[in-house]
Amino acid sequence: MALRFIETAILVFAELGYANCSLTDLCAAAGLSRPQFYEEFQNREDVLIAAYGHIQDATATAVSTAMTWR
Repeated sequence: MALRFIETAILVFAELGYANCSLTDLCAAAGLSRPQFYEEFQNREDVLIAAYGHIQDATATAVSTAMTWR
């Protein structure tokens, strides 16, 4: 469930901008409820931080994979 919120947050924040995205927007896009959100995160900032970490991990993996192709 956390990953679903994280992946949705990446898309919704990119589309609407973090400042313009409400928790309602995020939950609706994920197809999950506010109580489900609060089971995973304390607030929108927490999911933003998790999304950033997810992107960083994916980027590091892609770079590492690309470096092994040489």
